[in-house]
Amino acid sequence: MFKSVRIFFLRYAFTVSIVLVGLLIIQNALMTFYGDQAFKEKRETEEAYREVNEMLEANTLFINLMDLGLRGFHMMKKENFAEPYDIAMEQYQDNFITLENKLQELDYPNMDEVQTLENQTERYASLVSRGINFVKNEKYDEAVQLFESDPGFELYISSRPIVENIENYINELNAEATARYNRIKNITTASQIFTIALGIPVLIIALIRIIRQERRILRLFKNLEQSNQRYIFKENGNRKSSKNILKQGEIIDRIVANLKKASTFIQSITKGNLDVVWEGMDEQARAENSGTIAGELLQMRDQLIEVNKEEEKRKWVTEGVANFSDLVREHKEDFDMLSTKVISYIVKYTNSNQGGLYLLNETEDDPYLELTSLYAYDKQKFENQRIPVGVGLIGEAFREGEIALYKDIPDNYINITSGLGEGLPRNLIIVPIKTDEKTLGALEMASFELYLDHHIEFLERIALTLGSEIATSKSNILNKKLLQISKENEEILQSQEEEMRQNMEELQATQEELERQKKELEDKITVLEEKLAQK
Repeated sequence: MFKSVRIFFLRYAFTVSIVLVGLLIIQNALMTFYGDQAFKEKRETEEAYREVNEMLEANTLFINLMDLGLRGFHMMKKENFAEPYDIAMEQYQDNFITLENKLQELDYPNMDEVQTLENQTERYASLVSRGINFVKNEKYDEAVQLFESDPGFELYISSRPIVENIENYINELNAEATARYNRIKNITTASQIFTIALGIPVLIIALIRIIRQERRILRLFKNLEQSNQRYIFKENGNRKSSKNILKQGEIIDRIVANLKKASTFIQSITKGNLDVVWEGMDEQARAENSGTIAGELLQMRDQLIEVNKEEEKRKWVTEGVANFSDLVREHKEDFDMLSTKVISYIVKYTNSNQGGLYLLNETEDDPYLELTSLYAYDKQKFENQRIPVGVGLIGEAFREGEIALYKDIPDNYINITSGLGEGLPRNLIIVPIKTDEKTLGALEMASFELYLDHHIEFLERIALTLGSEIATSKSNILNKKLLQISKENEEILQSQEEEMRQNMEELQATQEELERQKKELEDKITVLEEKLAQK
C-alpha cells in the first residue's frame, strides 16, 4: 500500500504540487478576503471609537466654552467676551444629535444614559444662560453665587460614569474587532508560509505581482503629480529627479505643501484677512492656474474684496443720508440756514470742489431758478443769479427732471454754461430736487474726480429728502401767510364791530335824549293847558 502511494506521488508529483499550490493560493485568497473584511471592520470600529471620543471631547469643550464665556463676560462686561458661550450654545445640541445617531449605529445598549447626559448638559447650559442674563442685568451678586455653586464640577461628576460606560463599550467593540482581525491575520500568515514553502511558482507569481505593483505605483505618482499641477497649483518650470524614489518623495512633499498653502489661505480669509497672497503666484502663474484650487481661491478672495468695497459704499450712502436727515431736522425752522448747511455738507461729504443749490421761484409771471446757496466759489458774483427754466445745463436738467452727468468738461465750459463760476473741475453733475408731484429745484456739483454710482445714489436720495423738506417749508410759509391774512381780516372785522358798537351807543344816547326832551315838552304843554283852563 505504501509502495502504491509512493508510486502515485512520484508519477503525479508535479500535478499534485500544482493542485496543492492552487489550493493554498485559493485558501490564501479566501483568508486575504476575510482578512480584508476583518481589517475593514477593525478600521470602522477604530474610526467609530475616534468619532465618539471626539464628540465626547467636543461636549466637554462646549461646556468649557459656556463657562469661559460666562466668566469672561462677568469680568469684562463686554458682549464680545461672551462669544465662546454663543458658539457653544449654537453647536452643542447638534453634537449630541450626531453622538446619539453614532451610538445607535453601534447598537449601544444604554441610550437612556446618553439622554441623561444631554439633559444634564442642557441644565448646565440653562444655568449659564441665567448667569449671562444676571451679568446683562447687572445682578453681579447672583452671578457670583452661580460661580460659587460650581455647576460645571457637578456636571463633570455626574456625567463621568456615563462617559466611561460609553468609552468602555467602544473599547470592547474595538478589542473584539482587533482580536478577530489578529486571528485571521495569523491564519493568513501560516497559509502564506505554507504557500512559500511548497511552491516556487507562488514565489514567481508574487515577484510578478510585485513588479506590476511597482509599475502601478509609478503610474499612481505620475497621476498624482499631474493632478497636483492640474487641480491644486501649477508652478512655473518643471522639477526633475533621476531617481524614482526621490521623485516620489518630492511629489508627496509638493502636494502636502500646496495643501498647506490652500489651508492657510482659507484660514486667513475666514479671519477676514483679504490681503493674503499665495506664495509663488505671479501674474503668469495666475493665468496658468485659472482652473486650479489656487486660482479659484484667489478669485474667491477678489470677489470678497469687491463685496467688501460694495458694502463700504452702501454704508457710506446710508450714513451720509442719515447725517443729512439729522441736519435737515436740526435746521428745518430756518430755511436760509438749512440751505447753507446743506450745500456745505454735500460738497464736503462727496469730496466735491464746488456746489450750488437752485430753487424754483414762481412769484413772477415767468418762473425761474434762483441760486439760494453756494459753496467754494465767488459768493458775491453769483448771489443774485437767475436761470430761466429750460435754459442752460441747470434749466434743461430741471425741465427734464433727470440727473445730468458731464465728464471731462473743458476749462472754460463751466464758466460759460454753468452757474459754478470760474472753476476748473472736469466733472459736473446736476440733480433735480423733486417730490412725487413736481420738481422744486436742482443741485449742481463739480469735482476733479468722477462721480461714481454710489455718489449718484447718495445725491438722488438726499435730493428726495431735500425736496420733501422744501415742499413742507413752502407749505408752512403759505400757511403762515394765509394765517396772517386771516388774522388781519379778523382784526379789521373786530375794529368795524367796535366802531359800529360805538355808533349804536351814540345813537341810543341821542334817542334817549330826544325822548327826555319830548317828555319835558309834553309836561310843559300840560301845565299851560291847565293854566288856561283855570282862567
